Amino acid sequence: MKNTARSFNKRDSLRAMRTLLCMLLLAAALMTSLSGCDLLLPSVGGADGTVEFGGRSYTRVDRRSIAPAALGDSVAKTKGEDGKTVLCRVEGDESGQFLASSEHGVLTVWSAVELPESDTLANIAVSYEVCYSDQDEKTVFTCTDKDKVSELLSVLASGEPTALPADDGVTYYLKFSLEGFDGIRYVLGCFYDTETGEAYVYDRDEKKPRSVAHLLDGQLPYSS
Repeated sequence: MKNTARSFNKRDSLRAMRTLLCMLLLAAALMTSLSGCDLLLPSVGGADGTVEFGGRSYTRVDRRSIAPAALGDSVAKTKGEDGKTVLCRVEGDESGQFLASSEHGVLTVWSAVELPESDTLANIAVSYEVCYSDQDEKTVFTCTDKDKVSELLSVLASGEPTALPADDGVTYYLKFSLEGFDGIRYVLGCFYDTETGEAYVYDRDEKKPRSVAHLLDGQLPYSS
């Protein structure tokens, strides 16, 4: 009888250990799953367009022409138009000046510093990338010639606004890197007229196209 009781106790102990191990594994899996969602993120307000995070105050930048280069890790959540909005770090921003969010496919920057107005960006733009999408990081051309960068933005600042042609064309996005604002891009819309070979650029907030003629030849797909 003693051997039988000892055998039952041993089986019960093994069963309990297996149950405990399963519970620990499930708990670990649950924590891993939760770490990837916003349930564990701190809530930082934001209803008035400002949030406090990491000892800094960030203000939402309501400019379509200003966007993050890429979203980094999720760090907090704030109240958005349709509920909670997840705030992320901005890749390339080592100083922590910016956060970013994405709602309905629109990327928004939250800034702890004052950003320059569009008409002064030619002074600090150092390069630009040609992209098919304002969301996609894939580039089809990169220009690092500062003179060409300045010339293009000068046309945008001083050129005569015009209407986009009714001919068939292709839309691209020019993403400018800015000196002193790592991780942030100044994004222009670009329309290429496949009939005439002429290109047009426009600030996505101002929405007044300017012809840059053939300044972008060789940089846009389909251009010579």
